[in-house]
Amino acid sequence: MSIFIKSTILIMFVVNSLVATAAPGLEQLNTNVRQSKSQTLQYTKEQYTKLDSSAQKDIASIWGLSTDEYLRYLRLMHNSSSGKWYQELNPGEVLGINAQDAQERMHFAKVVVRNAHKRVGKELEFQHAYDAAQKLLYPNEQPIMLPNMQKQNAAATLQAGDILLLFTNVHNSYTPHLIHRLSNILVAHAAVKLNIYITGKNISDSAIRNWAINNHVSAKMVGKNIITLNHDRGRLKKLMHGAKRQLPLVVLDRNGEFKPIQISSIW
Repeated sequence: MSIFIKSTILIMFVVNSLVATAAPGLEQLNTNVRQSKSQTLQYTKEQYTKLDSSAQKDIASIWGLSTDEYLRYLRLMHNSSSGKWYQELNPGEVLGINAQDAQERMHFAKVVVRNAHKRVGKELEFQHAYDAAQKLLYPNEQPIMLPNMQKQNAAATLQAGDILLLFTNVHNSYTPHLIHRLSNILVAHAAVKLNIYITGKNISDSAIRNWAINNHVSAKMVGKNIITLNHDRGRLKKLMHGAKRQLPLVVLDRNGEFKPIQISSIW
């Protein structure tokens, strides 16, 4: 159920709307740290074992792995079907898929999550600086997307009628910058809407209003129903079929089909 915001609060929104903070953002924990095969498989297992222990440790630590774990990854990629099926996955993902038990699977899931957290945080921080530089140097021109962003957009172009669902809570420290990025996306795609769902028990309407003010949600977009503010009421759990996801999480609703997305992959 959307929350109607009183005019006095709308005024406060207008003052704060579309103001970005320098806080890094994290869209979703199922974000995969994709790298090409040439980057992840620079060595065969024989070449890797011939390196000194310091060099082995440096290579493995790039992916948050021990030297034994990285060596196991190389063995999987060179001596099993994983080398054929999972060429585009990073070492932690390959190891997680081939985990021997639930405890090991969770261990590698945490490795992948940490890598995703680090990567997305850095990307969003730089995107924030890029947006600020664009406004400073060329305030009257349309933003020029980075080459990597253009490649990503080819596979993640929004369509008229798409709805973005943002699931977060009132305590999440990554949300302000994400709201800024989502607001820019809505400006660039007039026929796309954003529904924000606040999770948690016993969250009052006033708590959500305060959250919206603190996170610079655009009052103008709320007034035009481009952005709606909602209680989650179990919607996330239903969409994810009971699976737990770390917040914030962005989901694309396209014609009733729901898909978690990496927000840095679209404009």
